Parts: sequence; C-alpha cells; structure tokens
Amino acid sequence: MSRTDPQFNLRIPHELRDRVMEAAQANKRSATAEILARLEASFADTSEPRITTRIRREALSGEDLESSLPLQLIKATDALRKQLAVVEEISEKLKAEKE
Repeated sequence: MSRTDPQFNLRIPHELRDRVMEAAQANKRSATAEILARLEASFADTSEPRITTRIRREALSGEDLESSLPLQLIKATDALRKQLAVVEEISEKLKAEKE
C-alpha cells in the first residue's frame, strides 16, 4: 500500500478502535495494516473451510477454543503437548548433568 492509494474515512466506536489498536500492536503492524488484513480475510474464498474464521472469532471473543475445535486439532494439540513434555524432561536432565 502506498500513500497514493485512496483514503477512506470511517467512524467507529471508541471500544472497537481500541480493540483494533491492541490487535495491531500484538501483531506488530499499523492500525491500517491490521484493518486491511482483517477486511481482506473477510472477503476470502468462501469455498475454503471456515475453521480459521471460527478460531479467529472465538479467540477475539475470549471463548475457550479447545472445547470447540474439531477432534483432529485437539488430538494434534495433545500430541504436541506430549512432545513438549519430553523435550522439557530432556532439557532438565541435560541441565542436571552440567551441574
């Protein structure tokens, strides 16, 4: 995007503006880039699975994602947690050996 792109003035409630600013900061981008990314995502190909949209919406609303994710994602998350536990165990053993 360049400064020669057309401007679009928009009035939004303070609360929504604050949410946009927080999301932009969390995603390390400008408010404009954050708004554009979200707007482009809303026009994404609707033939694709809507799981990412649902996950994003639930994450923004603060809902418990794990209770609403498909079973395959829950299983994958559990497998990753187990692998992380193994890595942490190995890390602790290596630290103990150095001492």
